[in-house]
Amino acid sequence: MKKILLFFCLISIHLQAQKEDFFKGFQAIKHNSYTLYNVNATTISVQSFSYDFTKRDLKRLFRKLDYNYKKVHKRIDESLDKQHYWVKDSTQVFQNNYIFSSTYFVKNDDFIAVIYFSNNKPLSSQFKNKFITSYLENKIPSSIYLPIKIDSINFVNRSIKLGPSCKWMGVRNVQCPYNGQMDWSIHASLEEAKSFNLIREQISTYQNKLSVTSKNVVTILFEGKPTQATKVVYKVKGVNSLLLNLSSGAKRLTVYYIAEKLRGKYVSCILSHWNNDKIQTNGLPSLLSEVMQLQQ
Repeated sequence: MKKILLFFCLISIHLQAQKEDFFKGFQAIKHNSYTLYNVNATTISVQSFSYDFTKRDLKRLFRKLDYNYKKVHKRIDESLDKQHYWVKDSTQVFQNNYIFSSTYFVKNDDFIAVIYFSNNKPLSSQFKNKFITSYLENKIPSSIYLPIKIDSINFVNRSIKLGPSCKWMGVRNVQCPYNGQMDWSIHASLEEAKSFNLIREQISTYQNKLSVTSKNVVTILFEGKPTQATKVVYKVKGVNSLLLNLSSGAKRLTVYYIAEKLRGKYVSCILSHWNNDKIQTNGLPSLLSEVMQLQQ
């Protein structure tokens, strides 16, 4: 009898370890009606809607999310043991760089869970199905969820104390009004971190709201480590410039795109500040000064 109990205990421990291994590196934020997740540069959002999984309600939900129910290619993944449809998208950012996304409409009791995945490379069905199943069965570890009110952040295994005015703009994306913004992701390799930065830069550069006034490579200290960063200064274009200037006085956005290995992790980091932020004597606002220093 003792051997049987020990056997089942070992199975339980093994299954728990598998769950924790899958969610290792995940962070998440619950915000009102939806939840955001981030891991290895993958963004996931989950939102539930009080609709039945019927053609009538699905049409309404698709229309709500800007999909044409009749025209869009609705897919079914036979390996996902949940009633669902999913829609595949890809957006060309520039030349051969794309953003790949998948939107799942999954029956969840009396609701439909809309689960959106986005990355700069296609994600495996195994990864997506594992996450969806864990979410629907309430098996996502509570430890990955961050408090919505920030007093500190965990930046690549280092705690950074922040002021009370800072707020989440996304998972691993924090803004401190007039003191700068940090947005970072963890990657499997330095090459992936650099590629991710390039796509993020291209998204900012080739959108209609911003124009580049200058771009150059600068040497900085990033967490005390000499690092090459791409520095881009953007100007807000058109009517957006007028509205922004009237509301806050800001006209230009300075952005540092950084990819580096820190404490055994490969990280891409985007540090930014507006021209009217509180710039210290070191040339940076306080939030950016926490992780980088300019080199003369």
